[in-house]
Amino acid sequence: MKIFYIGYYSDLDKNRKSAPAADTKMNYIIDSLKNVSNEIEVISFCYVDDRSKIWKKYDGYTKKINGISVKYFNSYSSKYRIIRIFGRFLTWFQQKKYILDHCTLKESTIIIYHSLLFLKLYKLLNKYKKEYILEVEEIYSDVMNNNRVRRKEVNHIIKGSKYIFPTKLLNDELNVNNRPYVIVHGTYKEEKKYKKISFGDNKIHCVYAGTFDSRKGGATAAIAAAQYLPNNYHIHIIGFGLPREIQTIKEKVNEINMKNGASVSYDGLLSGEEYLKFIQSCNIGLSTQNPSAAFNGTSFPSKILSYMANGLRVVSIRIPAVESSKVGDYVYYYNKQNSQEIANTIMNINMNDKYDSRIILKKLDKEFLKELIELLKA
Repeated sequence: MKIFYIGYYSDLDKNRKSAPAADTKMNYIIDSLKNVSNEIEVISFCYVDDRSKIWKKYDGYTKKINGISVKYFNSYSSKYRIIRIFGRFLTWFQQKKYILDHCTLKESTIIIYHSLLFLKLYKLLNKYKKEYILEVEEIYSDVMNNNRVRRKEVNHIIKGSKYIFPTKLLNDELNVNNRPYVIVHGTYKEEKKYKKISFGDNKIHCVYAGTFDSRKGGATAAIAAAQYLPNNYHIHIIGFGLPREIQTIKEKVNEINMKNGASVSYDGLLSGEEYLKFIQSCNIGLSTQNPSAAFNGTSFPSKILSYMANGLRVVSIRIPAVESSKVGDYVYYYNKQNSQEIANTIMNINMNDKYDSRIILKKLDKEFLKELIELLKA
């Protein structure tokens, strides 16, 4: 069985615009697919976003990575928007031809990591009556808070042949035709254990790792909780955001550190082994996003599994997507999005109880592989 996996996959190509969360999830799905097929090809729609020149072409290519083939297409960059739009049109023409020539063959299986930028792709495959498995992590228009775009997005999603969802709630909303599906909250692979970094202070270390997007509000909520924690706690903030968002985080860290309570530090953006070593040196992972945001009704916070894969206990706002999940019984919840509640939940965690999140994930990994094989056969 030849499997084509389409998405914005950037592997190690630093020139092309990447989406770290998508890369992580796709890598996990790829590892699972290797148990089913030795013919896996990732078709990457990642493009180069270099606006320093009037016009530059980056040639497409195919490369082998860990036993799979990854196909990149020509990408065109420019400091002028009209030229960038024209370049995207040229790239889409090449992508369309490749997909029609290779992916529409009867014996091939297509999996697509959903994106708002794939609406033309869905139309193309539906036109040629080609079935595809749609991997939907969230309804992206909910983050945009745009009802018009949401109607358009959902209208395309419901035409999928089969689905991979992160929550049962998302399946209930989008799988209106009751098509085959599997639920996988995120990456169930446990991370390699590293020697822990010694902070040398005998404190309980909490970490928020993720986006600084103000619409999600997770980083600022984690920082604010520090003022209600005793001084034997330390909250670390690591992650990414726009320059103005990073500056806001730094200012809030300085503001909280002027008060009595736990210490807070902004530790930058970490990746690879550096990230894993840092995470594993902490005790508690914070998933403190705003519960009133529309996307939290159906999407599963991937950082919860990232914390668990590294052996951390997890604190989360109580939302149905988490509480009803397969790891819902292993999370520590707070009920209201305020600093005092978050701090109370952190302090109520017994750091001496028996807890091994890696064992939980091993079990879920085996279950998912079995369900994925059944989905491919359905």
